[in-house]
Amino acid sequence: MTSSSLRDSNNSDKSTNNSAVIEDTVYKYLAGSRVSYDKGKPRVGYNPFSKGISLDWVAFLSQQRDLDTLIEDQLKEKKMAKLREQQSYMQERRIQMGGELVMARFVVYLEGKVKLYGDDHWYCRETERIKSLPLEKTPGLTVEAADLTDSMLIYEGLENLFQAQSILHLGLSQSSHLDEWGISRLAMIPSLVSLDLSHNSYITERCLIPLQFLPNLQKLNITGIKYFTDQPLALTFLEELLPNCVITADNDILKTDH
Repeated sequence: MTSSSLRDSNNSDKSTNNSAVIEDTVYKYLAGSRVSYDKGKPRVGYNPFSKGISLDWVAFLSQQRDLDTLIEDQLKEKKMAKLREQQSYMQERRIQMGGELVMARFVVYLEGKVKLYGDDHWYCRETERIKSLPLEKTPGLTVEAADLTDSMLIYEGLENLFQAQSILHLGLSQSSHLDEWGISRLAMIPSLVSLDLSHNSYITERCLIPLQFLPNLQKLNITGIKYFTDQPLALTFLEELLPNCVITADNDILKTDH
């Protein structure tokens, strides 16, 4: 037998022994007492739960759940840190491209689509037209509409959207990573005429209050919002905040045009 084969054989034996030890320990914990074993398994017909689960085993399970939660939280934070890095606003890009193009390129980067004034077509990754979207500052280039439905947009990425000074239409439906603080910052885009916030997980009545500072807003879609404390009351409240806006909600509870 070669040294490589011997090493593989030893590693395999160690792995088998470790598995047997773990299995044996688990069965002992479950049994709560000493039992006889046959190759790491309890006797046929033996019920390992017959004497209940020991307190040690309960503690072990509790620790395991805590460990799983910790690992899950760490993975989420790592993912969010990467998104923050990818979506952070960079002044250097604005100098090179201009604000409007920064916004347009950012939307396309997030797999959204963008429409420019004077152009009837949308730019997105899936179309050949994306190749014609400039890479450097272009006089006269202005964003008219952007659709970020089901995107990975987060709070830190909003600064890129604020660079478009004349955008009229913005779609943020199903933006599962955008929290209520992010929604409230949309008041910093005063040119908006229509805004789609439908089917967003974190929207509450409170985060919609700043939308009253959008003087040109004419259409607001909040269909599929789950976390209104009292939807009819919330919609009445919105009607007072946005008297010149058509508000679309579930079951057509409120569609008012003044």
